[in-house]
Amino acid sequence: MNKVYKYLLTIPITQVSCERAFSKLKLIKTSLCSKMTNDNLEAFLIMQCERDMLVALDNDTVIDKLCEQ
Repeated sequence: MNKVYKYLLTIPITQVSCERAFSKLKLIKTSLCSKMTNDNLEAFLIMQCERDMLVALDNDTVIDKLCEQ
């Protein structure tokens, strides 16, 4: 029953989130005139959709993690 509840709670009630994602994709793609690869386009789309999490990140922490790699 727990798995069913988790599944039902993750299903969007409306199509708003999907429509927002596509409109953001359209804005990103048209503003850059389709000059980027699909990987970069996907990364920018994820950053735009998860903007709240991205703003909350500490820049120094991200730089340190990249340096470690």
